[in-house]
Amino acid sequence: QCNVIMICDNIFPHERFPFSKKIIKSLVSKVDGFIVQSSAVEKELKSIVRKPVFKKVFHPIYDNYPKEISREQAREKIAISESKVILFFGLIRSYKGLDDLIRSINPLFDVDDDVKLLIAGECYEDKNKYYDLINNSKHKNKILWIEEFIHDNEVNIYFSAADVVVLPYKTASQSGVIPLSYHYNKPIITSDLEGLTEVVQDGQTGFIYNQSNI
Repeated sequence: QCNVIMICDNIFPHERFPFSKKIIKSLVSKVDGFIVQSSAVEKELKSIVRKPVFKKVFHPIYDNYPKEISREQAREKIAISESKVILFFGLIRSYKGLDDLIRSINPLFDVDDDVKLLIAGECYEDKNKYYDLINNSKHKNKILWIEEFIHDNEVNIYFSAADVVVLPYKTASQSGVIPLSYHYNKPIITSDLEGLTEVVQDGQTGFIYNQSNI
């Protein structure tokens, strides 16, 4: 008989479903040890497993993606002419707060018309709510959404084009976007969620903002 080790990006799903907690408790009861990747996931684990055997190891920085290309080359591929590019990257789901980002960025466009918000990712919910926000913005020409799944061999294009990566998440246990950003030497702007802030040094590797200010 072999031991079973579970690597936990998160314990509970970001969008709950009926009987989810019961199903998850049944699953983890068959596990001998756990690897968690944030303090938030550690707390989730301890909420359903009494004295779990675990090790906390933060999400490693990726090294298997294509190399960075020049900023000019990347922006030419995406047809961006602005000199400042803000990137939102990854699958789009409600908890990631893209709607908050689209709403809150308008004042920036009011004072600086040389900024582009680049959204790169496939939508996993009703995309119309995001398109409505974009189309109703007086700065809709400053928002570019590449609404498709970004394959591994294209990831470097978007990060090479960006100056900063924004994670306006409403909830999160951790995020693979942060180590991906670090791989491409891009700073982070993130909401003040524990699973995100413990891997961002405010004022050094990025900036942390208070969610209540949105």
